[in-house]
Amino acid sequence: MSTTVYDDVFRTMVQKMPRLFIALINEVFSTDYPDDVEFEQLRNEHCEENGKIITDSIFKINRRIFHIEIQSTGDEKMAIRMIEYDFAIGLEQAQNKGAPYKVELPESCVIYLKHNKIPSDWLDVEISYKGKTLPYRSKIIKVQDYTKDEIFNKRLLLFLPFYLLRYDKDLGNSRKENTIRDQLIADYKDIVKQSEHELGEIDYKRLAQMILTIMEHVFDTDSELGKEVKAIMGGGKVLDLIPEDVIEERDQLKIEVSVLKKDKAESDRALARVEKEKEKAQKDKEKAEKEIEQYRKLFGPLPKK
Repeated sequence: MSTTVYDDVFRTMVQKMPRLFIALINEVFSTDYPDDVEFEQLRNEHCEENGKIITDSIFKINRRIFHIEIQSTGDEKMAIRMIEYDFAIGLEQAQNKGAPYKVELPESCVIYLKHNKIPSDWLDVEISYKGKTLPYRSKIIKVQDYTKDEIFNKRLLLFLPFYLLRYDKDLGNSRKENTIRDQLIADYKDIVKQSEHELGEIDYKRLAQMILTIMEHVFDTDSELGKEVKAIMGGGKVLDLIPEDVIEERDQLKIEVSVLKKDKAESDRALARVEKEKEKAQKDKEKAEKEIEQYRKLFGPLPKK
């Protein structure tokens, strides 16, 4: 079984469904960003002398930079890899801003997808410089620690493609598959129901396709259980109904419509301000005319210039 499929699914969600990462950032870094917060996705390729470093995802919200990696298996050198990635991100940002250089490291975390024996909640590295020691930490998030209800309550929907991995050890064993069958089917019926409610049509179809992609790598989708779960998720045709270029065009149209609505709202506000100024000018004119009329009654015609 290839492990790169997990990276492919994760990076596809980064590209096609980046809004789902706002809830993850809130969960990991104790922020409270709304779903519609403005954000920037930074490039994930960083060139060094020995080659390229490719990271999974980097988001910038206001002035804070968040770096998120995924892991399907344990890696004893992950702490070193994370600080290497973070320094590459910080150095690139410093170079872009120019001198005087200030290297600001991102806030980072690693998402572990499977049940790994990872006792700690942090990856720690000590940086020593001129006799002083600075601790550097990357947070660890374990997807399988989250129940289905927690995933939906916290809107961590990007965890759903990897939900099946909690059953990984039992799949492929016909006796154990029979044991977990009812629970697995119930889980995925509920996942479909809640996902359709939480997401729009396009994002639901994309998420369902990601779930099916992982499913095809985890267990035999031609088995009886596999066929049942696949049917629940849409039979592997969830995106065939809407070609990707049409989806992208629709997304672009939504953005353009949103911009037009904002422009119209701004125009309406400007027009309202003009009408208010005109009304004020008319009142000022009427007031001036009344004052002139009162003057004439008391003192006669206005003096000529």
